[in-house]
Amino acid sequence: MNANPQTSPARPAAAAAPAPAGEARWQVRLLGAVEVFDGVQRIDRFPSRAVAALLARVALAPERAHSREELVELLWPGVALKVGRNRLRQVLSTLKSLLEAAGVPGAAVLQADRLSVRAVRGALACDALDFERLARAGHAGEALALYGGELMPGYYDEWIDAERQRLAALHERLLERQPSLPLATASRPDAAGPSAARPPATHSTHSTHSALAAHAAHAAHVPGGRAGTDTPDAPLAAPLPAAWPAAPAPALPTYLTRLFGADMAAARLRALVLARRLVTLLGPGGSGKTRLGVEVAQALRQPPAWQAEAGAPAPVPFERIAFVSLVACEEAPQMLDAIARALALPAGAAGDAADASAATPGAASVAASSAAATLAQALAGQRVLLVLDNFEQLVGRAEGALAELLSLLPALHVLVTSRRALGLDGEQAVNAEPLALPAADATLAAAAANPAVALFVDRARAARADFHLSERNHAAIVALARALHGMPLAIELAASRVRSFPPADMVALLAQPEAGAHLALLSRGGPRSGHDARHASMAQVIAWSWRLLDAPAQRLLGALTLFPADAPAAAVAAVVGDTLPATAARLDDLVAHSMVRIGGGDAPRFGLVEPVREFAAAQRAPADADLMRGALRRWLVGWAQGLGPVASPSRVAPELATVHAVLAAAASSPAAATDALQLLLALRGYWDTDGLPGRIQAALEEGLRTITTEQHALRADAHELFAYLRFEAGFGAQALAHADAALAAAGNDPARRARALVRRAWVQIAAYRGEHDATPAHDRWQAWLEEALALARGCGDREVQARALHQLAMLQTQVRGDWRTAETLLEESQALWLALGDRRKAYARLRNRAQCWLHTHRDAQAMASYEECERAALEDGDWVGRIDTLLSMTVLLSRQHRWTEALDASRRCVQLCWQRWHRHGLAYALWNPPRLLARLQRPEAAMRLMGFAATFWTGRFGPLGKSDLVYLKRVRGLVRVQVGAARAEALFAEGAAMDVAAAVALALQA
Repeated sequence: MNANPQTSPARPAAAAAPAPAGEARWQVRLLGAVEVFDGVQRIDRFPSRAVAALLARVALAPERAHSREELVELLWPGVALKVGRNRLRQVLSTLKSLLEAAGVPGAAVLQADRLSVRAVRGALACDALDFERLARAGHAGEALALYGGELMPGYYDEWIDAERQRLAALHERLLERQPSLPLATASRPDAAGPSAARPPATHSTHSTHSALAAHAAHAAHVPGGRAGTDTPDAPLAAPLPAAWPAAPAPALPTYLTRLFGADMAAARLRALVLARRLVTLLGPGGSGKTRLGVEVAQALRQPPAWQAEAGAPAPVPFERIAFVSLVACEEAPQMLDAIARALALPAGAAGDAADASAATPGAASVAASSAAATLAQALAGQRVLLVLDNFEQLVGRAEGALAELLSLLPALHVLVTSRRALGLDGEQAVNAEPLALPAADATLAAAAANPAVALFVDRARAARADFHLSERNHAAIVALARALHGMPLAIELAASRVRSFPPADMVALLAQPEAGAHLALLSRGGPRSGHDARHASMAQVIAWSWRLLDAPAQRLLGALTLFPADAPAAAVAAVVGDTLPATAARLDDLVAHSMVRIGGGDAPRFGLVEPVREFAAAQRAPADADLMRGALRRWLVGWAQGLGPVASPSRVAPELATVHAVLAAAASSPAAATDALQLLLALRGYWDTDGLPGRIQAALEEGLRTITTEQHALRADAHELFAYLRFEAGFGAQALAHADAALAAAGNDPARRARALVRRAWVQIAAYRGEHDATPAHDRWQAWLEEALALARGCGDREVQARALHQLAMLQTQVRGDWRTAETLLEESQALWLALGDRRKAYARLRNRAQCWLHTHRDAQAMASYEECERAALEDGDWVGRIDTLLSMTVLLSRQHRWTEALDASRRCVQLCWQRWHRHGLAYALWNPPRLLARLQRPEAAMRLMGFAATFWTGRFGPLGKSDLVYLKRVRGLVRVQVGAARAEALFAEGAAMDVAAAVALALQA
């Protein structure tokens, strides 16, 4: 039957041989189904009939320019042209969003202008076109293998029906020329039945027709038409190798979704299953163990796609492969009965195993042994592979029966999926690793290539057909994949919510501090929730494992929820109140249960993924949780005190998240406040390197209010440290109040009075900017420091001596301009820090000495010292030291009129301060670029930054001093010469109104 040529795609001319198509971006399947596949994702649901019809029209004639009027008439016959054009624009936009990744170079699939629509050359390949090309070239067998059914079943447009009848007639003519192919078998791709073995895979060609033939063959031979195979098959007409007989076992489970990111894991697991007789695939619930096991079993039903090495024996095929679900089994007899059913053995092949679970233990053991013997007799001499799924609840109950079965059947191989290892001799355990995570700052192209992101996008399309990865949403999807730790089930569950929650909203929800945020999101309803209740939500998955644990193990999981990050075994032991050996053994058991993750290399650390944390936290008794929190606080205080006065960043970093969590809870009770403040003080040497977030400082201040006057030592020490923390955070008035409170609480304690006096002077000197009328204050500050130095020497406190000497040197430089005396004081302070073993403080004093050399015209010596200090700061992870060094280098380079180099150093300093949110350092860092930019003829950026820097300093730290006002006047003068006075003042006002983020961006980009 010939269709109207005006409404039918142009047909290719006959050729002597099919012209192989190149590797198209999208493979379009129209015979037997309507779907497209790009090698990563498959789309088989479309937002509307018109979208699918437009795709088919273009794919059937990819070289042709389809006029918009023609498409309107085909898609909506009789509609007004204006209305049809509007509809076509919407449908075209939707189809492009499905097929084209926004922002990815070379991703265009459709070209459209005002007059026509066509496919980008090489972007689409269509099975219907390849079927006709092969048929007309005389390759009947290959064409028949490609014909997966009638064109676009379920679509009844007139032009589609005409094309359907034409292709069906061509198919019938081919069948008449192939008498060796029974009509029923050749015309019905599923006629091979569930037991048909799949033909061998081939990777020898990448042509369009072979790829689509592979897909059709796969759907034909796998019961249920499972989609998503990664391995292309040969045409259906290819003969089966005699060495690989069809397995008579019942069908393996099938999936309609694609497996992502498991190619290498599946290949390794397949090789292990061929080589070893007992392989256990371990992993937590939701990690994809079952799916991976099924994929391996499917692959082993066909010959391997690789050639054996020269001289190596070819792999021996399995004669029977069966998947055995053990979810409902709790005893060995039930397991053996499930195996017999899965292998489709005759009734009674497992003996009386089905009834043995209700008998006495002895009777059950005898029945299991008898059933194993009966199974062995039924399978004798056969090479069999069993995939035993969900074995964890049978550990300790059925592994003996499995071992007996393996001993009776030398050719039996078993692949077990479990959350616990079986512990049998010869067992090869393999971990089901989570999907590889994208980098936090992954580009759109990198995100598109990541398996965790690809899985989310693929499953999201099942919920919303027009969903696609784009420049706008890829960062949120990357953050979501990372938050879910690459767990396939968690990603699938989140993707099922995409209709109601955009990815950015999901990320925000998971970041909420409210308990249960992960478990609330990671659930689904509908048919899939009823298919397997354990996979309806992460809560169900975790509950399945939770029920397999004894009470001490459950309590240990509850203890781990108190740690926001991974924890050492010693900390966990302290929290549960048990010995370290016992706790370590139980932690190891929980790792074996796949409930706890382990990391840390030589010093192992244990932690939980968020869904497990939320579930376990909900099971804790409140009173027990309070006891464990107190134990955790006391352990942390002891750990911090054991670090000594020099708490290096590398030693603090592993426990920092837990430290922050304990400090943030300081206001929850007086006991929590006392412990938190003691922890804060034990780490006082660390806070010089890494400040505290504002919310934690606020919580600690609230807790400090609950400390009684009898605890004067704790109050004095805490107020003194808070004076430093609040000033560095940009709160000068609060810092001064804390310094006064520290002095009052110190009383007659010489060591604490000395420390408080130094801190009181430090706050005043740090805020001082060179006012002329502050002489009385200068004398008072010097008196405080001299008293502190005398007290510290009297009680042997070398740390306070070193601090007092440093501040005396600052007075000499800022008030009197005596750089040589200051350098002498700093040298003495540096020597004290070296004697105390505090390398970071010693380098800080070296930087101060270099500033003195700078003012005494020893630039080369100063620069060498700055470079040495920067290297040391990088080695130590001392970012405060790096900030100070970059500030000093900027000044030196400016003095030498090396404007570009100075601006580069200044920008590095701004970026570092911004990354660490060091407000005091940022105020200094933003002060330097205006003059440099003005010198480099960038007046507008210079004056805007000057306006912001002046306003930011006065708003946070106090009035500008004389030297600051001189600097400001110079910058104004430089800018006025370039843009005029009025424009300069307008730019200054614009800068004063900027927020800090805009100012940082301007400093880094100007």
